[in-house]
Amino acid sequence: SHIALDVETPLFARAYIIQDLEKQEKIAIVNCEICFFTPLLTQSVLAYIHKHYPEIGISDKNLMLSATHTHCSPAGFSAHPIYNVPVPGFIQSNLDTLVKGIVEAILIADKNKVKGNIAIGKAKFDKDVPVSFNRAIDAYNENPEVQKLPFEKRILATDKEMILLHFISQEGMPLGSINWFGVHTTNLPNNFMKLCSDNKGFAADYLEQDYKKQNPNYVSAFAN
Repeated sequence: SHIALDVETPLFARAYIIQDLEKQEKIAIVNCEICFFTPLLTQSVLAYIHKHYPEIGISDKNLMLSATHTHCSPAGFSAHPIYNVPVPGFIQSNLDTLVKGIVEAILIADKNKVKGNIAIGKAKFDKDVPVSFNRAIDAYNENPEVQKLPFEKRILATDKEMILLHFISQEGMPLGSINWFGVHTTNLPNNFMKLCSDNKGFAADYLEQDYKKQNPNYVSAFAN
């Protein structure tokens, strides 16, 4: 009975191709604004590429598919019945739309490869900055190495480190980034009836807009 009635934000698949020119090896990373990847979705993406675009050299050996874990994304793309119980069952058109969007993102990334460099950065918020909290503080307190914390101090029981991969062209133009920070993409309640990318999607859109003057095609993924 849980159905989407409207669209709060568009949902994106953001793809990256990293290629070693000496070895002629490459990997593809795709970050999607959906709740999770099912085996059926992964297999369908690979089958579509194998059938229609074998020349790009993407297979299960060099493709990483990840989801932001927003709870406000389409459902019905699993072959496991239990996942289709809260929603109107398996929906072929949803599966097809996700597959085509993911493959399109990979093709765009592959077409637009340029020589460049990859930088990695790390930084931490102060422990008491309320950007995340531990939702299972009792379980956290069972770890023998941690200082036991009361419920009202659960913002202290999280990893506040942020990691960023930054892709930069040889000319110094920013191309895109992949960000990892431990926060759940569940700012919206479970009775919210709109499709929405939630906090990681908002962050990605915000960073892309911020870089627009330097590169209108900047691709920013906030991964899980």
